[in-house]
Amino acid sequence: MLKIKVLPANCGDCIIVNFDDGDGIIKNILIDGGANTVYDNILKDEISEINYLFSTLFLWYNIQSINGG
Repeated sequence: MLKIKVLPANCGDCIIVNFDDGDGIIKNILIDGGANTVYDNILKDEISEINYLFSTLFLWYNIQSINGG
């Protein structure tokens, strides 16, 4: 099973991917959570609906994106 959900993130991306790679455990990937307002208004509720923890978390930022460049 593969499920891709694209959430409205204003000027960015906010994508949640859920999949089962055959072991019966659903994996979750969050791609670009967007700005703080996206978390507060949309993403917070989406994450609370996921009953499985993210096993790996990668964080990074692009200063050009933050500055609007």
